[in-house]
Amino acid sequence: MELIHYEDTKSEFNYIKRLDTQLEEKAFFLHSHNNLYEILIFLRGNSEFRVEGSIYDMNPYDIVIVRGSEMHKMWHRQPFEEYERIVISVKDSFFIRNECEDMRSIFTARDLGVNNLFCSEEVKKNGIPQLLRDIEEYICGGGIRPDTAIRSKIIDLIYKLSRISAGTEAERPHSEHIKGILKYINDNITSDLSLEHIASRFYMSKYHLCHIFKQYTGLTITKYINRKRLLLVRELYSDGKSLIDASEEAGFGNYSGFYKMYVKEYSEPPKKMLKR
Repeated sequence: MELIHYEDTKSEFNYIKRLDTQLEEKAFFLHSHNNLYEILIFLRGNSEFRVEGSIYDMNPYDIVIVRGSEMHKMWHRQPFEEYERIVISVKDSFFIRNECEDMRSIFTARDLGVNNLFCSEEVKKNGIPQLLRDIEEYICGGGIRPDTAIRSKIIDLIYKLSRISAGTEAERPHSEHIKGILKYINDNITSDLSLEHIASRFYMSKYHLCHIFKQYTGLTITKYINRKRLLLVRELYSDGKSLIDASEEAGFGNYSGFYKMYVKEYSEPPKKMLKR
């Protein structure tokens, strides 16, 4: 149930406050957000945040951040409790338009799945709960759309996070192998990533590789690789590459393979990407 949903007139950021009182699934799906930076403020629940081989136990007013290429999900323990959170999504153009491009570093200047968490103690100490209440007062106050006021508060939020030491609570790796496997895949996403090659690289059988990868990430290793390559195609295309060149460069080998995978994943042809 959405309690608050606000999107600015230029579609550069949105603010969503949501409460779930029941879930059909024990966990949300592992996913990523194309060309978005996400700030999730955890308000209540019995959950842990999983991202790129790391697990963070969540407490009220813990904040986690992710960039577009990070696969992540919130895992809800049993018995399920009400899950309430605030999610702020920001596009790259937000930083450019507001001349604060250096602030992106809290999202980008770190390895995948590392230093995603800002603990509640520091969040509260830096006045962030009040800042969020201010944003919601602007949203719910009525009258003229308060884009400028909200935008300044989001800039202030990111600035405050940049001054807090991220990762004050150590992330727990899924297993002694999974972190290394994920790093190897992401470092070599355009190269040969067959099951045989990865299994040989980490001295394990293909069966064991597939088993632990699915167990700890929720995805098959092939699906994870394909999703990462699709994200790379989008990135290369936005940088000016043709879809044919981008798909080949991202590791699909040819446009036909990319086309089939894109339709399978997004249920639409890649040309829809051209219109966005």
